[in-house]
Amino acid sequence: MGVYKFPSSVIHDIGSAMARFFWGQTGSQRKVHWRSWDAMCSPKCVGGMGFKDMAVFNDALLGRQAWRLVHKEGSLLERVVKAKYYPNTTFLDAYLGYGGSYSWRSVWSSKALLKEGLIWRIGKGSRVNVWTDPWVADGEGSMITTSEVEGITNVCELMDTTTLEWDTDLISSIFNERDQKCILTIPLSWRAPSDILTWAYSNNGLYSTKTAYMIGKGCNLDAIHTAWAEIWGMEASPKSRHMLEAADCPWYGNADESSTHALFHCIRVQELWEDSGCAEFMSSHGEEMIELMVRWKAIEAKKRQKAVYLAWVIWTERNLKVFENKSTPNNVLLARVDRLVEEFGRYGKSIYRRSPAAHRRSGSVWTAPPRGLIKVNVDAYLTTEGWVGMGAVARDNEGKVLFAATRRVRAWWPVEVAEGKALIMGIKLAKRFGYGEVMIEADCEVLINRISQAVVFYSDFDSVLEDILSLSCSFNSCFWSHIKRGGNVVAHHLAKLMPFGVEQVWVNHCPTEVAPYVLSDILSLN
Repeated sequence: MGVYKFPSSVIHDIGSAMARFFWGQTGSQRKVHWRSWDAMCSPKCVGGMGFKDMAVFNDALLGRQAWRLVHKEGSLLERVVKAKYYPNTTFLDAYLGYGGSYSWRSVWSSKALLKEGLIWRIGKGSRVNVWTDPWVADGEGSMITTSEVEGITNVCELMDTTTLEWDTDLISSIFNERDQKCILTIPLSWRAPSDILTWAYSNNGLYSTKTAYMIGKGCNLDAIHTAWAEIWGMEASPKSRHMLEAADCPWYGNADESSTHALFHCIRVQELWEDSGCAEFMSSHGEEMIELMVRWKAIEAKKRQKAVYLAWVIWTERNLKVFENKSTPNNVLLARVDRLVEEFGRYGKSIYRRSPAAHRRSGSVWTAPPRGLIKVNVDAYLTTEGWVGMGAVARDNEGKVLFAATRRVRAWWPVEVAEGKALIMGIKLAKRFGYGEVMIEADCEVLINRISQAVVFYSDFDSVLEDILSLSCSFNSCFWSHIKRGGNVVAHHLAKLMPFGVEQVWVNHCPTEVAPYVLSDILSLN
């Protein structure tokens, strides 16, 4: 399935065999299929059973071959296929043509699915068209929504060529608020690497068959991820969480079969939601279960826990009604909910919670570097919307300040990217002052772990990691260290300062606003 596109008749036969096996059909004995195969192939988090839709799965597997043709230009496979089928263009712009092999036609058929998940990672910006290429990302899509402006064609025209940063004045004068935020979320590299196509639906930018399949099924990946994480992060036993992801049964014969009706819309259960004080958790008409779970995330955790157990009690009461024709008074059901919440609080955490994996604990107090090394502490500050503050301070083995710096830029970077940019600033300053033996310390554990692994992929965050690794090669020795926020207070308060201009540097001393924190670190050494 990863090389050839299966005929629809073969796909149908495979689906029929899977359905017969699931419903217990053997030989000539026929069993009732209570749900359509399309419904069974829906993801679990939207009420299905999670069986693979073989036609979509086939396209998702073929998409991996198409990804290789797009992303590994110059490979033997890409050169052979390009020479035969699209010598004067790229795979994404190639026509199917006539007389192509079955392998070529199979891989080409997955191009539409691949295009839905591709997005450009901006380097130089010379290969990316501002108006027609996918290069920004948020819930509204990957395309610019501002009307096209004459004189602006490629993304490189939105950059300041001297500083290799975004021209914020130009961007604010051309684009709407949504587009401005999306553009300023993208970090630019001082190396000006080539623009590359990446996969928008994975953290590392690599093609994912799983997410490609979800796209092919027409799923909202962001909503599904949020709902799934919300369900399995709830303070409740697994049985109640399973009920939320696959509840589907009527209370009355004349009611439509739907999970929202069984749990929220029936007159019988509406009284329970209101009497329990959880009416705000009820689903409105037309609201999907995924949308409901996303909305629940904004409500207090204790109330969410009670709502989950109430839904479980309603589901249990429904089963009692359907199979035994019995019912329970509302006051008994509400008392049962309170008891379940209390029992979980007493016993559940020790049973269902996994203990965190053992790892080396980071310090919470600043410590001086060994003699001969310079320790550079860095941090970023993102409280003010649309602005990022960065701070860096270098000290010797006695705690004396060698340099301190603060920088403020217009950006909407994620936390890890902002911390990485602060680290880049610290490294550049250490190089400027000629230090060869350095220890870089930050309070972002994700950043330090990724740098220590020295493995990069294709996301925007990986572009920042490439900058860091490239700069650190110029030192004689460079060590990475993670410290908790309590031991990084000097860099943190430097990041909160408002500099005169874009960047401000102090040599052999620090600003008076952070001097008390420097003194505190020196005293802690003794």
